[in-house]
Amino acid sequence: MENHIIKNFDELVGGDNYRKIALEIVEAGLFAINTEKIINDSIILNGPARNADSIATAGGEILKIKDKEFNLSEYKRVRLFGFGKASLNAIVAIEKILDTKITDGVVIDINIGDTKRVKSLKGSHPVPSIDNFNATKEIVEMAKDSKVDDLILIVVSGGGSSLLSYPETEYKEGKELYEEFLKSGGTIKELNTIRKHISQVKGGGLAEMFYGATIVGLIFCDVSGERYSEVASGPTYKDETTNEDVKKLMEKYNIKNDLDLIENPKDDKYFGKVTNIGLVSNKVALEAMLKKTEELNLSGEVISWEIFDSVKDTVFEMVNASESSRDVILAGGEPKLEVTGNSGTGGRNLYLTMAAIPILRDNQLLVSIASDGRDNSDVAGAIIDKKIIDEVNNSSIDYNDYMARFDSLNFLKNFNNMIITGPTGSNVSDLIILINKK
Repeated sequence: MENHIIKNFDELVGGDNYRKIALEIVEAGLFAINTEKIINDSIILNGPARNADSIATAGGEILKIKDKEFNLSEYKRVRLFGFGKASLNAIVAIEKILDTKITDGVVIDINIGDTKRVKSLKGSHPVPSIDNFNATKEIVEMAKDSKVDDLILIVVSGGGSSLLSYPETEYKEGKELYEEFLKSGGTIKELNTIRKHISQVKGGGLAEMFYGATIVGLIFCDVSGERYSEVASGPTYKDETTNEDVKKLMEKYNIKNDLDLIENPKDDKYFGKVTNIGLVSNKVALEAMLKKTEELNLSGEVISWEIFDSVKDTVFEMVNASESSRDVILAGGEPKLEVTGNSGTGGRNLYLTMAAIPILRDNQLLVSIASDGRDNSDVAGAIIDKKIIDEVNNSSIDYNDYMARFDSLNFLKNFNNMIITGPTGSNVSDLIILINKK
């Protein structure tokens, strides 16, 4: 029996070879961004035998993170922190490599894990909660004890903008901000710009708190276009935006203007000992998907690494890209979905596949999936082809009503086409694939 990330792989395939091809290509992308694999490929510890009692006497062991090297004999403590939907898996993998060299730390994820040296805390996503604030407060308190001979490793991944919330006003304002912005039609970058200015930890704030220590940001990028500085609203990057920029965005989208704005750190001194290292992005997933396409003797093309267009425009782009005569069309990004009125349940990917129903051609198949396995629900995404479209057209279910209410999850429950992976512990961006059947 094959080891599938997609739990209902065989059920979805149902003997259809094109569905099998599509899901194999999707899984190739998900396997490539496996968080433990990324950590093991990126981080190496070598040198003489470890002294578990004192890192200072470790005899010059070198910690290599991609092309950067850190001599552990120069540090008295190695402290490990993380936040986001890939952070727990990353922390567990790093603990296996560094073991007792880790002094302490905290990780904030949507799940609790069996960590050995780092305290594992659970927060909420996508809307921040008091749990997120309380968990972040533990990191803030530990930062007060930061020393110049500390090595601070910080795993930053998608979802961190919600999970990392401080001060208390941020989680309260962040909840209202998320709900308002969801209806505004603004981009995730614009939302994160505002988030940076209601926070003391985003937009370089965390780097300021750990100032003096050597800081290494390990970035798992969920923002298309490899925009590592935007992940989790850039807690370890110097940010150039200002409170004035935020006020303009709030005016543009008619957002409440009584937010407690905080200007993030601008002094270069806070970033002099900060090294940010990009570990993975959706480019890794899409390249693996393209490679799998070629292994299946099919022609493929990535039409965009950073789709930010509306959901419906994205569907048209995918369908029309088939004019290139390629067998497989791939794209990654975060299509924009402006939710209006009283909305139902489901995320961008489910809504995108639903939006494809009246547009997709008879010889086409489309899959859209959230790489973290959770498309604002327990479902990762869905698959649409002629079989599903015929089932929809022959049913008595009011398609237009569900579309108008953005209730994609409850609509698609009627058709056996939703993809279930469970939380993948990875997070790069949404992945979209269109197949032209021969």
